[in-house]
Amino acid sequence: MSPRPWANHIFQFGAYIAFAQKNEMNSPNVQGILTFNSGDATVSSGNAFADLLQGNIASYSQWSAERKYYNRYRIVEPYFQDDWRVNNHLTVNLGVRLSLFGTYRERYKQAFNFDPSAWTAANAPGFNADGTLNPGTGTGSPLNGFEQCGGQGGTSPSFPARHSPPLPSEQTPMPAA
Repeated sequence: MSPRPWANHIFQFGAYIAFAQKNEMNSPNVQGILTFNSGDATVSSGNAFADLLQGNIASYSQWSAERKYYNRYRIVEPYFQDDWRVNNHLTVNLGVRLSLFGTYRERYKQAFNFDPSAWTAANAPGFNADGTLNPGTGTGSPLNGFEQCGGQGGTSPSFPARHSPPLPSEQTPMPAA
C-alpha cells in the first residue's frame, strides 16, 4: 500500500498473503531395502559389507505403490510502519510485522504422524501369519496411535480418502497370459 503522510509522520501498512500448495510424490523405497543381521553367526560374517558381497541378506523389502500428496498451507503477514520525522536531522523508523502460519495439511487427508501417547494397547490390531490385518483382536484399528496431519487440527484420525492409487491389497491381479 502506498504511504500516507500525516503531520510529521508517514504511515505505511499492508499485508503479505500466501495460499500455497506443494504437490509431490512420496518417494518410497521403490528400489528396495536390504537388511543384514550381523548378530546371527549362522547367517552372517559379522560384517555387513562382507555379508553383502557374500549374499548373506537377512531380509529384503520394497514398496509396491507411490502416493501423491497434495500439501497445502496459508501464510498471512500484516504489517504497519511509521517514518516519524522528529526534526530536520532525525527520522525514526518504527514498524511491526505479525507472521501467522496456518496448519500445513494434506488436501485429501492422506498424511499421518504416529503419536506414542495416542496409542492404546487394548486397541492394537492383530496380524495373521501371512501379515494381513486381523480386525478380530482389540478394536482392530490400523490407525491406533496415528493422528492426521492438518485437517481437523491434526487430531481426528480417519481412513485416507481414495484420491490416489489403491493399496497393493486392493489391486486386481492381472490375468495370466
